[in-house]
Amino acid sequence: MKKRVKEYNIILYDYFAKVFGERIASIIIIPSAIIILGIIGYGIMLCFGVFDLGDIEWIIGIGLILFIIIFSPNK
Repeated sequence: MKKRVKEYNIILYDYFAKVFGERIASIIIIPSAIIILGIIGYGIMLCFGVFDLGDIEWIIGIGLILFIIIFSPNK
């Protein structure tokens, strides 16, 4: 799963780099990946009953943690 997410992100980054340039691609891809991963992680935590709907500030934290885990080097 981790490998697939990295591959899809690289393909998406390459597309945005060709269309908009590398800096704008980084500005678009990294925050959107953090937000999407945060929403997915927050949804999982809601399913397990860990958080309530009022704990939305946790989305960025969960997204950052998942972003670091998924895009860390394979060692």
